[in-house]
Amino acid sequence: RPLPPGCTSDGRRALEVSPTSVTVSPAKSEQVFHFDFAYDGLSTQEMIYNDLGAPILRKALQGFNATIFAYGQTGSGKSHTM
Repeated sequence: RPLPPGCTSDGRRALEVSPTSVTVSPAKSEQVFHFDFAYDGLSTQEMIYNDLGAPILRKALQGFNATIFAYGQTGSGKSHTM
């Protein structure tokens, strides 16, 4: 039978996102990447702004230098979200 989207041949999810990590599980190996914040496709702009934008903006308005670096696939909504 066809596998559900995003599942490996043993039924596990090929990509799992937690609040601070992304786990990639192709076939038999597994790799975990850790971040300050990690978001999946169900995350809203409001969630991202509250976690990242508001604290940086607050510091910028206090006179500190501030940068938000958004990295991701072309067309994934980085500019729209910012």
